[in-house]
Amino acid sequence: MDNFLLIYELLDLTIDQGFVREIEASLLLSKIYSPISKATEGKYRTDHEAKTVVEIAKKDIYLRGAAGVNSYGNLYEENVIAVHLNEYVQVKDKSDVRIFGEVLSVSTIPTSVTAEFELDTSVTDQSSIVLESITIPPDVKVKEPSYSTKLNFSTAVDKPLQPVLNYSARLLFDELPIIVVGSYKQLARDKFEVNLKLECRYPANQIAKQICVRIPVPKNTVRVVDVPLPRHQKIEDELQENSQEGYLQWKLTSVAGHQDIKICKMVHVDLKSKLSDWVSDKEDVSVSFQLENISITGYTIKSFNVGKSLDDVANKVVKTQVLSHNAYGFRI
Repeated sequence: MDNFLLIYELLDLTIDQGFVREIEASLLLSKIYSPISKATEGKYRTDHEAKTVVEIAKKDIYLRGAAGVNSYGNLYEENVIAVHLNEYVQVKDKSDVRIFGEVLSVSTIPTSVTAEFELDTSVTDQSSIVLESITIPPDVKVKEPSYSTKLNFSTAVDKPLQPVLNYSARLLFDELPIIVVGSYKQLARDKFEVNLKLECRYPANQIAKQICVRIPVPKNTVRVVDVPLPRHQKIEDELQENSQEGYLQWKLTSVAGHQDIKICKMVHVDLKSKLSDWVSDKEDVSVSFQLENISITGYTIKSFNVGKSLDDVANKVVKTQVLSHNAYGFRI
């Protein structure tokens, strides 16, 4: 089986006059598994294109906020955040692939929507489907004809939102968008290089509280075993106290607002296993980080997946991950 990623992305969020007039979220299906060549009009075709290409039904459904929505019952009829899918996909059993989303909560300050998306398909071979921008660990085996995951997103607004749903407000600094982008290339048969960039934009006049990043390390992925931490005993003690099995932690402390922070990391990974095999939990991987032009304590990132034939995907984006920060840390 070829190497693959399973990821999704929230594309658009529209705010009008500080009120939630409508929220349009798009999910883009792309990068269908090889060998598939992209043709015109966003279609992916093979030699048997007439038999193997299935069009995904498009939907444009909006969540309407302050105007006309008075109760959850009224909202429920229009609260599917989804899906214009403007691609075609190849599925082995010619099944349609549909994605549905339901708004679970909307807070008052700032705009904060939690949406749950379900991939509804009878495709059992998930290697044939790729959704952009958040990686699902490759050990996830979809045995049932559906897969559910949760997505959090937020944006700041100038005026308070009317309480579309009865949920408590959140302070502005409790939502902090973090974007992690990266690429990798193979250096040798048993070594490759990963370039990762973590970008954080703080709103003006805001000061970030101390943030504890807690990222799970899924099975069958590269396990980060050596993350250099700042030589601050207090931080190290807190990390030791808060450490949990299966998690990596790295703290960020007291960063003044009204500034952009870019954290560039060069990661060198030495694999003790053959590249033709998945990395197991028992295999050690050494990872080193180099931080450039930053004045913060540090970060950690989610471990990245390693599959077969790394040379086939050299210099391509590994992942783009958006994290939302609340008073208790980041959540994925």
